[in-house]
Amino acid sequence: MSFLPVLNQTLVLFILIFIGFIIKKKNIITNQMIKDLSGLILNVTLPLMMITAMLADIKITEVLGNKKLYILAFIRLLIAPLSMVLIFSVINVPSIVKGVLVTLTGMPSAVNTAIFATKYNADSKLASQGIFITTLLNILTAPLIIYLLTI
Repeated sequence: MSFLPVLNQTLVLFILIFIGFIIKKKNIITNQMIKDLSGLILNVTLPLMMITAMLADIKITEVLGNKKLYILAFIRLLIAPLSMVLIFSVINVPSIVKGVLVTLTGMPSAVNTAIFATKYNADSKLASQGIFITTLLNILTAPLIIYLLTI
């Protein structure tokens, strides 16, 4: 392992800490803003770190070329929420309940999928690829699902 990337990341970290120190001393940012921003960074960083660690030895071309993953993503991101919309059109439920359940059904596979696959000696590589592709395609499907809920 090369020492240069580690040094580079350490320098960037120190620069960011220094900028944060200056911002705090000039009272540009409040303690509540720091707390909220820290929580946001933690909530985003931790899942991304887990996905990155699991995808570290996987080639992107391998993921993007796997047709099974697209079928999985199609079912997970479109078929499941659309079937929920059909079910809720027959059953009388409040619109807020319908919106929440359909939206949650159309979200990408959770990081827990790869964690459980690793724990139970299943194909964690495929699980990681599924998380990656559903998260990537969710950028397109989430607005579509939300739009369909407004009709």
